[in-house]
Amino acid sequence: MDRKSNWLILWFMMLLMSGCVSSAVNSRPSELRATAQQAYYAGDLITAEGLLRQALDYNDKDADSWFLLGNIYLRTQQYVAAQNAYQRAARLKPEQAEIWHNLALIHIRQATQTLLEGRRHVDDTFNPLLDWLLQVQGAAG
Repeated sequence: MDRKSNWLILWFMMLLMSGCVSSAVNSRPSELRATAQQAYYAGDLITAEGLLRQALDYNDKDADSWFLLGNIYLRTQQYVAAQNAYQRAARLKPEQAEIWHNLALIHIRQATQTLLEGRRHVDDTFNPLLDWLLQVQGAAG
């Protein structure tokens, strides 16, 4: 073999190896998200959150990871964190209706909490609206 052929073979091997590394790095966030989903559906929200944070460290443009992280925060009543996660997901995937639904749900839950707190300090002025909000959440929940 001549020197040019050796360089060509070396270049081709390096190209193949770089593709393998890139593929492994790209699969890591997907694997983390998949494992996080399993933990989420098993009710292990702490593990799921940690795995999603790791996945987002690799790729912060993963709308599905932001959405699932928002779901965790919504379930644990961390509404500001949930809103931030859903807003990140919405910027990345605005056509996903579930993101907008859950953003609206956060506002409904916050309104309900506000009225419950207010009702402890004033008369029953809030009852009709509060009853309606609780009914809506029962249907949505």
